[in-house]
Amino acid sequence: MNDPNMKGLASLGDPQILTTVMAQTRTLLGESFDELRRVFLRRRAGRASQEKLHTLLALFEATRDSVDSLVKPRPVAAGFEIARLRYAVAVLEPWRDDPTWPDIVNAIKTPKEFGHTVIMLATAHLLLDFGNNVELLRRGQGRTPDFRLAAPGQEWLNVDVKAP
Repeated sequence: MNDPNMKGLASLGDPQILTTVMAQTRTLLGESFDELRRVFLRRRAGRASQEKLHTLLALFEATRDSVDSLVKPRPVAAGFEIARLRYAVAVLEPWRDDPTWPDIVNAIKTPKEFGHTVIMLATAHLLLDFGNNVELLRRGQGRTPDFRLAAPGQEWLNVDVKAP
């Protein structure tokens, strides 16, 4: 997760970086982004409970509101939400060429699976960084592990990340 956009707190108020992260979010979700955003905005306007709102879209909207605020005399940036969005994009981006990417996109489009997917991919990436072999697995019928893991020269081990 060597993301050039992760340059520290000073970049929280940089509209160019924030706009880039928002564009990356749109790209990650592909054609479904606009529809997901419409649903999110409708639910938020209807005062839906927080757990019914999609976390990724909430982070995106907080970042967008922050960019809009930066032109005002007293700007307000949603630093925590911006940092979370940037982290999620940095975690998801390296997996775009993985054969399971369509499954990943389907998972991140689902509000209840978004958090689990980001944590699972961050875990898999960290294990890769430590020199292990990691293979993401496609979802099957019933319970399926998230990925397989093997230290160099070792047998494969199924891994199921437990996260929200």
